[in-house]
Amino acid sequence: MRDQPSRRIDQPEPGLFRMRLVKNGPFVAARIERKLGHLVATVNGVPADVDTVWTSGDFIDETMWNILAAEPPADPHRPLPISKRGIADRMREQDERDWWHTRPIA
Repeated sequence: MRDQPSRRIDQPEPGLFRMRLVKNGPFVAARIERKLGHLVATVNGVPADVDTVWTSGDFIDETMWNILAAEPPADPHRPLPISKRGIADRMREQDERDWWHTRPIA
């Protein structure tokens, strides 16, 4: 996502994330939180590696996280088939990443 704040990969922080477990897979809900002074991560409610969530996830708001957590994919390790809708989603995501072509000329 284009509006992601920069972050240091060696200093994970608590937050809500969306991430893919495999290339072209569905998004899953991930969270990093502080418990008893230590950072712990979960992906779809299952314990996960903090560094993986921190480096692979995109920050999202609580509303989007609740939607992803309420409807987890049946098999998050299976890539999504390419369809017309999938191609449109991929094009939109590419436009979000490709901010060089959308930023105003100064």
